[in-house]
Amino acid sequence: MTSLRRAALVVSAAVAVVLSAFTLVELRAGQHALVACDAAIAAHDTPTAIARARDAAFAFVPGSPYARAGYERLEALARDAETRADTRDAILAWSAMRAAATATSSPFGSNDAWRALADDGVTRAGSRPPVASAAAEVTPSEPMLRAALAREDTPSPVAFVFLGAGALAFFAGAARLAATVRDGASLRREKVAFAITALGLAGYVIASLRA
Repeated sequence: MTSLRRAALVVSAAVAVVLSAFTLVELRAGQHALVACDAAIAAHDTPTAIARARDAAFAFVPGSPYARAGYERLEALARDAETRADTRDAILAWSAMRAAATATSSPFGSNDAWRALADDGVTRAGSRPPVASAAAEVTPSEPMLRAALAREDTPSPVAFVFLGAGALAFFAGAARLAATVRDGASLRREKVAFAITALGLAGYVIASLRA
């Protein structure tokens, strides 16, 4: 086995370990959040139930049932609040759904349906005057709310391109360094690989901060 192939296998194994650990953490987080949500629902603690359902929705990994269950809990809590004319809790639940759908949306998995449902809910609940409100209290109209919600606040495709390019450059450079560097002299000869690794890491960090 060549040194380059061995380095590629090491890097691939490291990536697989990191992804597996991340997946396990998110699965456990989603499961615990859902249990806490159900306990809060049973205790009639709606704000806590909404917060924990939101946490479950945020714990998104492919194949996990907990994120979808979190969205479903949020929808049920929001509709129940609307039925009770509890505008505050309804907006809280719909907004939590919108935040989760926006934050976890990516080119590899879209939550557009949940976000659209949340936008409709926020618009409907937010434009409804509270039952006990004074006559002079002003509430936003549905067109105003829809215009505000129409602003796209998910990371742009350009940000995802830079993230991918930065990660690719970093791992390619790191694999080259792992395969060829044995001492200080060999490191000095690999200036291009070192520069690619450093630039890839810098680009990934900058793209993450600006996404």
